[in-house]
Amino acid sequence: MKKKVTVQLADGSCFEGYRFGAEGDAIGEGVFHAGVIGYLETLTDPNNHGQIVVETFPMIGNYGVASVDVEGKKPTVAAYIVREFCDKPSNFRMDTTLDAYMKENGVIGVYGVDTRAITAILRDKGTMNIQIADTPDAKAMEDYKVQGGVEKASCKEVQVFGEGTSIAVLDCGCGSLAAKSLAAFGAKATLYPYNTEAEELLKHDGIVISDGPGNPKDNVEMIEQIKACFGKKPMLGIGLGHNLVALAAGGETYALHHGHRSGNQPVRDMKTGKVLITTQNHGYAVAEDSLKAMNAEILYTNINDGTIEGMVFPGKKCKTLQFRPEGCSRPNQTKDLYMKFIAETEEK
Repeated sequence: MKKKVTVQLADGSCFEGYRFGAEGDAIGEGVFHAGVIGYLETLTDPNNHGQIVVETFPMIGNYGVASVDVEGKKPTVAAYIVREFCDKPSNFRMDTTLDAYMKENGVIGVYGVDTRAITAILRDKGTMNIQIADTPDAKAMEDYKVQGGVEKASCKEVQVFGEGTSIAVLDCGCGSLAAKSLAAFGAKATLYPYNTEAEELLKHDGIVISDGPGNPKDNVEMIEQIKACFGKKPMLGIGLGHNLVALAAGGETYALHHGHRSGNQPVRDMKTGKVLITTQNHGYAVAEDSLKAMNAEILYTNINDGTIEGMVFPGKKCKTLQFRPEGCSRPNQTKDLYMKFIAETEEK
């Protein structure tokens, strides 16, 4: 039996849909994901902590849920809104259905909503809070703020991947992805919790600051530890790490209007002019007018909005990438980016 529920946006827009997944109400930061496939990765991406994700693709769940495809340990979204969900998927790899998976993991879902209309509102007016409830609470929605994402998503103990040159990976939430990729390309990647001190990180030949959720400026202590490492060992900041390195170097970050959340973000290499099609999931960027304060140069820019997608700090052995190398559409692009960093850590 279908159960109706109200989807309320902070601007006053109201939609009516039907429940699927887990029961209950939810409040979160409303964002839209512009991908055709990868709904399981979206549900479990640590960067979606505290967010209500609206899918732009009309049908979700048609290939079920295969446990090998999870991005994180479990779902991180506050809730999930789709136009239509498939209750009878067909896929030889699947372990269960999307509806059953969401019920099992406590993820509230809504379907039968005009997701194009919601996406248009978020695109035009910017990211805003959304509430899913039979009786919406305007004050609770107004007061909601995403907090504690890095602490929740980061690993709790040190983990080691691979063999080779020694690289420390500071886990801001997505560190295991970077660690596994570095290991695959011939490095010994040691994954550390977000609150690890600089002294421990500097014991390695290189340092990677991983991607993760939330506002970069909330991570005050981590920024201080990165500052203590800056220029002492080769360093690579990825995603949130890109923003944290910028703040540690004296730069500024700001909230994007509606963020970059898809697997088809076009990024231009400023040296070669070539374009990479990248995977991104973030809502913050580095302010270009703070480049001088950081003494940094632009490596990559986003073709859609011109935001900084990568930087290099001359004389500091440090580079950053706003996008995830693991998600590039061509494997050789991923290999080149990680292999270059590994080679820099091996230079004497």
